[in-house]
Amino acid sequence: MTLPGTKDESATTGLDGLGDRCKKYYEAGARFAKWRAVLKIGDGRPSHLSILETAHTLARYAAIC
Repeated sequence: MTLPGTKDESATTGLDGLGDRCKKYYEAGARFAKWRAVLKIGDGRPSHLSILETAHTLARYAAIC
């Protein structure tokens, strides 16, 4: 998803259904998880909005896991 008002920066998606997936993976033996977030750097990027959005997404991910 492209963040409005930015220089083509995007928000990370994919948290829908994560709680159910984590439960399934935990039952299958998984005991860790990782997530990646991408920030564009250069030409005035990352924007404040992009940094906030990324931090919020990573916090939601951590809380779900």
